[in-house]
Amino acid sequence: MWSPTPSPDAAGIAAALRELIGDPARRAALSQAALRRSRRFTRAASAEGAPAVLPACGGPAGIAP
Repeated sequence: MWSPTPSPDAAGIAAALRELIGDPARRAALSQAALRRSRRFTRAASAEGAPAVLPACGGPAGIAP
């Protein structure tokens, strides 16, 4: 997974953003990758995965899918 900077401080993030602003090809590639990834987040996928995560979120346990 792409990370803008190895260190999440303000200077590191600013430097990574300046680099990204200057690289249209990389921005386009990241945009396309984000669109491909977003297609996995459907209503059906959310409904299917909810019973597994609800107990960890303090929600109801034992919900049958």
